[in-house]
Amino acid sequence: MYIDSLLKLFPAINFDKLECSEKRVISINELNKEITIFNEVELIIKPEHFYLKYDGKTIIEW
Repeated sequence: MYIDSLLKLFPAINFDKLECSEKRVISINELNKEITIFNEVELIIKPEHFYLKYDGKTIIEW
């Protein structure tokens, strides 16, 4: 899932209500439990625990 996908699903998304366990996430691969973050370069990491919440409701968690 890319941030663009979130915008398509929720066109009126309020980014102040978005909460994530990692900073600067640009892509989420639930199947492989990988996320891509941008920190001057793109890095693919496999965090043991990850969550993405919107307005207090969990969208993705492992």
